This record gives sequence, structure tokens and C-alpha cells, in this order.
Amino acid sequence: EGETGGGLSWGSDDGEGGGGLYQWDEMMKYSTQQGVRGICPQYWHLPSEADWFELSGFLGGESIAGGMMKEAGTNHWSTPNTGATNSSGFTGLPGGMRLSSGSFDGQSSYGAWWSSREYSSLYAWNRTLAYNYEHLSISYGGARFYGFSVRCLKD
Repeated sequence: EGETGGGLSWGSDDGEGGGGLYQWDEMMKYSTQQGVRGICPQYWHLPSEADWFELSGFLGGESIAGGMMKEAGTNHWSTPNTGATNSSGFTGLPGGMRLSSGSFDGQSSYGAWWSSREYSSLYAWNRTLAYNYEHLSISYGGARFYGFSVRCLKD
């Protein structure tokens, strides 16, 4: 059972479980411009597609970047947490997602992070890390009303 309020959801009653999960429009503060500040603090912004591609390229490409971005071990991730080293310092945790029904899915199995690029009026781009592979998955299948994790970048 999780708590929700507006476009923010917590995956557990105590606010633990990978952090807050945000709907895309709430995260963006209803803008559609890539790289906006959105919910981020002053002097920070939401990652654009270019930001995500720069990160994955720096880490050697999507095929291996995921392992470098996941928290190592199985304290939070399901076994086997393939390729996880956290050598990037990203410390990706498996926050899962909040579905349109209000239920939560995938905690301990995967984490999904929004991009500030919309795909359509219903979907937006995102990145996913999962316990059973080491790649960084790119998708436009994130329905904007789902709750995903957010990572802000310093300007």
C-alpha cells in the first residue's frame, strides 16, 4: 500500500521503497520543453534525451551502462542484479512504478526514470534498469499518468 498526493506517490506507507514516483506532467510542471526545471530545485533541471544519451555514451553505451548505474548487491534489488557495480555513482534503486490503478509494481525488480522529452500527448520517453540485465533500456512506452522515478541534473 502506498500513499499518493497529486502527481507524487510513495511506494510504501513510510515513504521508503526507492523514493517518490511522479507522473510526467506533474514532474514537468505542465511544460513540454525538454530540459526544464520542473520539480527540480533552483539551478537544476530534468534530463533531456541528449542528457541521457551523453550519460550512456560516457559509460560505454546502453548495452553495459545499466550495470554501472545500479546499486551493487541485493539489499534492494532482486537476485541476481546482473552486472551491477554502481561504478558511475548513479546508485539506481528499484523503485518500480505506480500504475494508473494506483497500485505499485516492480519494486525490487526494476527502476524507471523519466526523460523530459514527450513522445506524444499520452506517452513520454524513459529509461529503465532491471535486476536481470545490465543494459540501460530506452522506451517511449511510459504512459504519462504512470509514476516513475525522477533524477535532477545540476545546471
